[in-house]
Amino acid sequence: MRKPTQYLLFIDESGSHDMQNVDPKWPVFVLVGLLVGEKYYAKTFVRRVRALKQRHGLSTSAVLHSRDIRRLGRPFWIPRRCNRKGKLLRGC
Repeated sequence: MRKPTQYLLFIDESGSHDMQNVDPKWPVFVLVGLLVGEKYYAKTFVRRVRALKQRHGLSTSAVLHSRDIRRLGRPFWIPRRCNRKGKLLRGC
């Protein structure tokens, strides 16, 4: 009998869950989950994320945090050159 597949579940949120005091500048709450097979994660997913970071000049330990990308926080800003946000979002 074949061993059942194990999965990893990654969950993240954005925005505010406070429905009583909604921020008019960001009236959004998003909850997202990514379910990945353990074998796929180990053999493919990690390697592809590492390659994405290297292709865009990021350290393999850099955290891909959407707020930092959108606001050009470290490590997504390169002075006097096309910034990494442009590279990641538009292929600049």
